[in-house]
Amino acid sequence: MQIVLYCRCCSLQCAGRCVRIDIMTILIFVAVLVVLILIHELGHFIFAKIFGVRVDEFGIGYPPKAMKLAKFAGTEYTLNWLPFGGFVRLFGENQSKEQLSKEEKQVSFEYKKPYQKILILFAGAFFNFLLGWFLFAFVFYSGMPLFWDKNYVENARIVVTDTKVGSPAQIAGIKQGDILEDLYLSSSVKIRPKLMSPDFVASFIAKHTGESLSFKIKTKDGKEELLKITPAQGILDSSPSSGAVGVEMTLVSNKSFGVIESLWLGFKSSLSVSWDVLKGLAMLVKNTLTLHMDLSHVAGPVGIASMVGQAASVGFVYLLYFMALISVNLAVINLLPVPALDGGRIVFVIYEWIFAKKAPAWLENGLNIVGFVMLILLMLLITYHDIARLLHS
Repeated sequence: MQIVLYCRCCSLQCAGRCVRIDIMTILIFVAVLVVLILIHELGHFIFAKIFGVRVDEFGIGYPPKAMKLAKFAGTEYTLNWLPFGGFVRLFGENQSKEQLSKEEKQVSFEYKKPYQKILILFAGAFFNFLLGWFLFAFVFYSGMPLFWDKNYVENARIVVTDTKVGSPAQIAGIKQGDILEDLYLSSSVKIRPKLMSPDFVASFIAKHTGESLSFKIKTKDGKEELLKITPAQGILDSSPSSGAVGVEMTLVSNKSFGVIESLWLGFKSSLSVSWDVLKGLAMLVKNTLTLHMDLSHVAGPVGIASMVGQAASVGFVYLLYFMALISVNLAVINLLPVPALDGGRIVFVIYEWIFAKKAPAWLENGLNIVGFVMLILLMLLITYHDIARLLHS
């Protein structure tokens, strides 16, 4: 599933090129993905139960089946070998009505009223939206790491979001999540902290290309280090002649809100993200139709895994914030009227509701296949683009 996200990097202006993958990043990404998909499937599960649909299986992960965890109220709960999410298997979902007995019809998805089917299909995206909302609210309540474009913000800190492979910064030992506290000239002249914005630092580095600078860094475990780094040319892809050290930075300050305000801000954030996703998708479609496809702001599994790793490197609260972003993305994308997605299935239910008959099976199956193939091709294209960014970052 493609996710429309926007990368916030300052000194390298990476435009989505900052892709880093390691084992811990992969593990965190899988954990995030499992939670998001299980919440999605839980929505389908709960609403199916509300409307009396028999749920034959609720699976954690995807088949093949590893083990049966339990069976309760007619539902088998299973653990499966592919740890990338989960699924619910509704009775009668893909079964002909003529094959069912009277008792089976009462618990069959196919025999439920159109509005009940729509709500069951809609519930997955709705639960993703709710998860995003409450994660946003929790982050605002616990102390939101706000990202600023201003030159100076009270109590703000400069956080390293990435370092370029083979750059002076990486060689010196600067890592994701490090905090840049002070900057010194070789003469030990300290740069005043109130001037320590990413824009100022990038400009100062460029002015002192070839000179030895000292960076005072606080690592994620609280240790302070003084690292000597010499800016060099040829590091910035956008401006090879400008001096740089190969570090991406953002200005972060924490601010917490009350419960009610956090819930309101979380809801507003969810709506804002939803609107941004729709605008991003509309622009993607427009550019594709005009043969100007731009994937610089689109990420697939590889790109998202990298962004999850960067979010985790900044802090747990920001990881939750990023998880909220992805959850709302999933909610919006799953409701698109595209065959093979929940939104596409809802369209067929609405057709059945209006015309009092199901769409021809050949049409529904054919469109689902076409939609599925298009999604897979788009995913492959986005993944290729992600890997290309990884190799050239």
